[in-house]
Amino acid sequence: MLHDRWPGAVALGEFDRLFDRFMGGRGATTPATHPLLNVRDGDDEVVVEAEVPGVDPAALTLSLDGDKLVLVGSRGTENENRGRSERWRGSFRREITLATPIDESRAEARFEDGVLTIRLPKSTAAAPRRIEILTPGSED
Repeated sequence: MLHDRWPGAVALGEFDRLFDRFMGGRGATTPATHPLLNVRDGDDEVVVEAEVPGVDPAALTLSLDGDKLVLVGSRGTENENRGRSERWRGSFRREITLATPIDESRAEARFEDGVLTIRLPKSTAAAPRRIEILTPGSED
């Protein structure tokens, strides 16, 4: 057994169990939220990058539902028996609430090197516009 060769293995196993309880049963090596996202809200567009290494692009579904961007997919099988595995696998669903109306007809997504990059151009109706301030005598 491992703990016969290395006494710290027992403590490490106990730490894994405590961490698993702290994470709500998700496991010490399974992050609570996948895939990891970066969201940048620029002047003209919102750009979302999702880290999805090992995911087949055909296994991803991306949609706009009102003010929400929805990404659904899966990687591997949750029940695969690989011994100890620190790579996440299973199904996921991420929803991002968008603060700005999007021009859906110009939205695009590209998958390259395990990163899904989603470009969501902002609607021109959402662009700030200048409002002239009228004063007495300037209304002509």
